[in-house]
Amino acid sequence: MKELDKEKIFWIVNVFILFLYAVDLFGFRNKLAIVWIVLAGLYCVVMKTAVKLDVKAVILAVGMFAHAIIYKHYNPEWSITLILSLAVVPVLFYLLGRQLIGKVSKDNPFETKAEIIAVAVTIGMFIHALLNFYAWTQGHNGKYWDDFWPDVLCQITTEHSFLAVTIAALIAYGIYYTTKKWYYGVAILACALIANVINILYDNRLVLVLTAIVLCMNVVICIYLNRTSKKVIYFCIGAVLALLLCIALVVGLNVGGIKETPYFIRLTARDGGILHNIRFAGHAKAASQLFSHWKGGGTMDLLGLNHAHNYWLEMANQTGLASFIPVVLFTLGAFFDTIKVVLNKNVSHKIKYLLPSVLMGIALYLYVELGGVDRPDYFLYFTLMAGIICQFRKCAESQESSVS
Repeated sequence: MKELDKEKIFWIVNVFILFLYAVDLFGFRNKLAIVWIVLAGLYCVVMKTAVKLDVKAVILAVGMFAHAIIYKHYNPEWSITLILSLAVVPVLFYLLGRQLIGKVSKDNPFETKAEIIAVAVTIGMFIHALLNFYAWTQGHNGKYWDDFWPDVLCQITTEHSFLAVTIAALIAYGIYYTTKKWYYGVAILACALIANVINILYDNRLVLVLTAIVLCMNVVICIYLNRTSKKVIYFCIGAVLALLLCIALVVGLNVGGIKETPYFIRLTARDGGILHNIRFAGHAKAASQLFSHWKGGGTMDLLGLNHAHNYWLEMANQTGLASFIPVVLFTLGAFFDTIKVVLNKNVSHKIKYLLPSVLMGIALYLYVELGGVDRPDYFLYFTLMAGIICQFRKCAESQESSVS
C-alpha cells in the first residue's frame, strides 16, 4: 500500500473516531480516548509524520497537570484515573487537533481537513443533542433526566445546552454556503434552528443568546472581509438594523403576548436577566480574589453562587493561580491564532466563518458555565479546536510565504 494511502486511511479512521466521541457513542469513556490518542500519536512518531510540540502544548500541559494535582490535594477522595483524565485529556486533544491538520507543507490540503473535522465534531455533538431530546420526551424530572447513553445524568443548563453550542454558532457558515451549495447551507441552517428550538422548549436561554453573539461576531468578520465593497457593508448593516427593528416591534407591540410568556420573562428577568445577570457580578467578585486566593481550595466568596459560572475563574477558585495563569495564556494564544486566520488573505471565507465560530461558541459557553473543572469533557473541545486552528494557521502562513 502506498504511503499516501496509509496516511489518508489513518486520517479518515481518526476523524471517524472523533465523530463517535462527539456523539458519545455508548458513553465513550475518557480512558478509552487516552488509549486511542496515545496509540495514534505513537503511530505518527513511528511513521515520522508527528507534528512537533509547540509552546502552547507545554503551557497547556503545565496548567492542566497543576490543576489535576492540586485538585487531588483538596479532594483526596477523587480517583487517580479521573485525575489523570483531568490532566491528560485536554492536552491530548490539543495535539490530536494539530495532528489531524498535519505537517506544514504546500501540498497539505489543510483547508479541507479543517472543514471536515470541525463539521464532523459539530454534527456529532448535535446528534447527541437530538438523542438527548428524544430521551427528554420519554420523561424527565424538571431540568434533569437520564442521558440517552447510560453514563451521566443530563441537565439542561450544562450537559445538554453544551451539545448545541457549536451547531448554533454556524449560521453565518450556513448562509455562506447557500450561495455555493444551497442544499448543504440550508441543512446547516435547519440544524442551527432545531438546536435553538429544542433549547427554547427546555426553557434554556444560553443557546439563543450565544447564537446571537456569534452571529454578531460573524457580521463584523463579513464587514472586514468585504471592506472594499460598500454594497456588502450597507447590506450587513441594513440586515442587522432590520432584524433589530423586527425584534423591537414584536416586543414593543407584544405580538402574540410574547412579553407574558414564561420564556420571555425568564430571558429578561431571571437572575438579573441577560445584561445584569448575577453571574457577571460573580465573575467580578472572583476576579478580585485571584491573588488573595492564589492557593485555590474552592473557598472564594462568589456572592452566594455555588461556583463561578466561568471555567477559568472556577479553575482559579479550585486550584489557584498555578493552573489559572497557564490555562489563560493558552486561551489567549488560541484567540490570537484565530485572529491571524481571519486576517490571512489566502484563507477562504468559508473557513473564516467556520473555525472562529465553533471556537467562540465553545468559549462563550465556558465563559458562563462551570465547564467541567472536575472533568475534561467540556474544555477538551476547546483545546481540540485550538489545536486545529493553531496548525491551520501554521500551514496557511507557510503557504503564504511560499507563494510570496
